[in-house]
Amino acid sequence: MLDVFSCHYINDQEMLTCFSERLLNLDESSYVAFDTEFTRNRTFYPTLELLQFAVDEDVYFIDPHAENLNLKDFFKVFSNIKSTVLLFAATEDLEILVHEGRGNPRYFPKKIVDLQSLYAFLNISYNIGLKNIVEKELGITLLKEETHSDWSLRPLSESQLRYAKEDVIYLLPLYQQVMHKFKPHDCRLLFYEEYMSNMLFDLEKEIDPEHLYMFVKGASSLNKKELKILQYLCKWRYEFARAHNIAPNWIITNGALCNLCKENRLTFKTLIRCGVKYPAAKTYGELVIRWHEQASLQPDTNLYSTDYFINLKENEKSAQKLKTLLLNRAHTLNIAKELLCNRLLMNDFFYCRYFHRTPILETSWYQKAIGPINF
Repeated sequence: MLDVFSCHYINDQEMLTCFSERLLNLDESSYVAFDTEFTRNRTFYPTLELLQFAVDEDVYFIDPHAENLNLKDFFKVFSNIKSTVLLFAATEDLEILVHEGRGNPRYFPKKIVDLQSLYAFLNISYNIGLKNIVEKELGITLLKEETHSDWSLRPLSESQLRYAKEDVIYLLPLYQQVMHKFKPHDCRLLFYEEYMSNMLFDLEKEIDPEHLYMFVKGASSLNKKELKILQYLCKWRYEFARAHNIAPNWIITNGALCNLCKENRLTFKTLIRCGVKYPAAKTYGELVIRWHEQASLQPDTNLYSTDYFINLKENEKSAQKLKTLLLNRAHTLNIAKELLCNRLLMNDFFYCRYFHRTPILETSWYQKAIGPINF
């Protein structure tokens, strides 16, 4: 199948303009497969290294490192195409579009299909990788030796370009095959469409740094004073990382956060003992110590992690009932159980119930799939 496709390497504006015009001329019955390669080891924002597209029997590679490419205008074109855009494990690729389109109302194409999520609604797998699904559904073995290669280097190797090509050329055959597995008027397909709509909405929402502490592993074990420190550290780690384009874990690792909050006073030695990496402690230690001191001076408030209420003794039976209900509904609908029964949704249910808010499980497609939750 690889030999059927013609490859086009776009590294000048004239070629990019021609490709943009081709995309705009596609009609609603056509499909565009899309993927990205990026690096994000030490940076807050992803660094885009390559864009891959498959249209009919053509593969296009757009090189973001090429000089004088107007990618802003290209992304505007991409967001206005009529075609259905196919992706696999779409979240990070869509985050790229959000980042590249910051300051603009919307950089998502109008019709997006995430095939990995689609397979979850058929109960084939919740988190299956492209290599496994291509082998399972199409009987083709992909070579994935370039997964961790350095995509920032130029020129890209033939092996890298082959890898990038394989990430898009099988998406349309997979889509055609998976759609045949749905029954006529299948409610799961309607649920999937709402699921995707919710995903896109969530990706476009601004993160509130004040709430980041709520999702830290181990936060439910902290007392109110320690949670106050955790909230402050999470907020300022995020703000500083975003402002300086540094990966938050390069300042304080997630695993060290709760340990730091249990300390009355921080020193360089306690930073290391709590799990802060030595290079991070050396570079950002004074800053973290200052945040910790400032956090201790903040007024006391009633803070709760999202998993606090589900772990209360009084909610033990209700939590088990909810889990049983969600697993039964997933089984009846024949969708991946993780779509309904996962820790985030269950935590949210008991958290929202305490504050008299509507849980996610009682909104959108979840409500239709589950029905009333009467406990």
